[in-house]
Amino acid sequence: MLSRYASNVISAKVRAMYGKRIKSVDYSNLLRCLTVTEVAIYLKNNSHYYNELANVNELELNRNQLENLIRRKVFHDLENLCKYEISTGSSLAEYMIARTEIEQLMHSLMYLACGNPYGYIHSLPMFFNKRTKINLMELTTIKNYDDFLRVLKNSPYEALLAKHKPKAGKKLDFSAIEKTLYDYIYGKFFEALKKNQSKKVRNELAELLNAYIDYSNFVRIVRLKRNHSKVKSAVLNFGTIKQKYIVQMEEAADEEQVFEVMRETNRGKKLKKITFNYVDELPDRVLYNKCRDTIRFSVYPSVIMLSYIFLLQIEVQNLTTIIEGVRYKVHRKEIENLLILNSRDREGVV
Repeated sequence: MLSRYASNVISAKVRAMYGKRIKSVDYSNLLRCLTVTEVAIYLKNNSHYYNELANVNELELNRNQLENLIRRKVFHDLENLCKYEISTGSSLAEYMIARTEIEQLMHSLMYLACGNPYGYIHSLPMFFNKRTKINLMELTTIKNYDDFLRVLKNSPYEALLAKHKPKAGKKLDFSAIEKTLYDYIYGKFFEALKKNQSKKVRNELAELLNAYIDYSNFVRIVRLKRNHSKVKSAVLNFGTIKQKYIVQMEEAADEEQVFEVMRETNRGKKLKKITFNYVDELPDRVLYNKCRDTIRFSVYPSVIMLSYIFLLQIEVQNLTTIIEGVRYKVHRKEIENLLILNSRDREGVV
């Protein structure tokens, strides 16, 4: 059990790191950038990403390289914080590694499905190689699903994904594969959570993740209703929405009925208070708002640390959105609408 002094030190450190986040004035300046190079120069000279960009020539960076460099910060900060909060830090590090592995596996499969598995090399995060036991480079050489499973040999993913091998002439069921993978890591996270001695800490940490999962399940159902796909292959086995509501949403005739059912749930009753442009952004927006509150008001270092890492992930996602928008000459207002910000920060973006 951490002493009160040690807890205060960790909490103060995390909050200080959060104080260096990208703010509304930075988003305004980044949205004025006309090229990826201008974005890189701004981040290098005016943000807490300077360490990630310090030893690179920003004039030679392309979009994928810049995105991978800023993603490194999540792991750099996590590794730094784990030195202070070893118990929770270790569990969070395992969760973050597994989540990134899943993202890479899904990217690889998407390239495989498009008939261009080597294309994955352009988004391959080389910084992540030392943090995973999966040989990511081998994923660029796969020609079929058997090759994919071969790369995963001796990892827990091999057994998990073997059952999703498509039959001859059938397409990959991405929703089912993603569900299997995320059920696996959420199961590991909640199992680790049980070992925390404090019930209050367990409850705060569980609420952060359960809120994200509940809205993710809602969005998954909505998205698959739009595409007239199998809904039951998408819903995760975790979260707090009662099963009867999940079944009703799965059996709903259309997207509008899914919303009607969701509004009957405790989570759904809060939808009126959540400002969002697109339904797909709901999980991240809810997580963003909750983490901003907990990082300010929670008294538990592990909760504050988890909130910071989640907020940093969303920040990296925002920056990636800006980088890609600038690269493809998307109108700045359209880019801004995709950013996960609260109303006050959004008003500051001019």
